[in-house]
Amino acid sequence: MLSREPLALTVVCALAGLASFAVALYLLIGGDIAEQGLDALFLLIVCLMFAASFGLVMAKTLRKAQLQEMLSPRHSKTPAVAPEPKADATDKASNEAKLAEDPQKTAGKA
Repeated sequence: MLSREPLALTVVCALAGLASFAVALYLLIGGDIAEQGLDALFLLIVCLMFAASFGLVMAKTLRKAQLQEMLSPRHSKTPAVAPEPKADATDKASNEAKLAEDPQKTAGKA
């Protein structure tokens, strides 16, 4: 479920940015700015700021190609498990052999 959070964040940011931009266009096309004065101007500025900030999040996501990575079919839900190196097993066996050969030295160190 955790891997779907970036996709949900991207969708929410896209919807909020588009809605803010739509309200700004409505204010400009509707012509209510002249009648309402500073209130409509403030609402227009706030909507444009919201659209810009949410748009920047979308642009950052698209630029890093994270959206393509999330939607690609190659995106596995389970992390790949790295195989255990064989060198560790060899080192462990050689260390055990050394301890078995020389118990006096290891007892003296402890």
